[in-house]
Amino acid sequence: MIRLLRREVLYGFALLLSAVYFVLLYSDYSALREVLNREYSRHKEFMFMLNNAGRPGAKASENTVKNLLQSLGLEAKSISETPSGIEVVLAEVHASKVADLVFKLESLGSITSLSAEDNTGQGKFTVRFVVKP
Repeated sequence: MIRLLRREVLYGFALLLSAVYFVLLYSDYSALREVLNREYSRHKEFMFMLNNAGRPGAKASENTVKNLLQSLGLEAKSISETPSGIEVVLAEVHASKVADLVFKLESLGSITSLSAEDNTGQGKFTVRFVVKP
């Protein structure tokens, strides 16, 4: 009888310890879930604001694109305004200038089309792009 009493007490103690351990783990899990939900909602809010934010600065027009090209030391073969945006063709653009050009064009509007071809192998590109204001 004493042996059964000890086993029952041992089982009860193990059950009580398991219940306390479960409550502690559940409270930690709840706190972690709240933190993750808060961070996720902050991320979603940031992405929403980023996608819906208007672009600051000047809007793209033929004159602003010409001024941008002149500031980079580039000369356009042709610039035309079409329904899809402002189409520009440049000849013999050095590779380092292409990266600067793309960076500066992003401030004017969205680049809907961009192609850069180097048929000579000398790093002089023929660049065609369309900027939508």
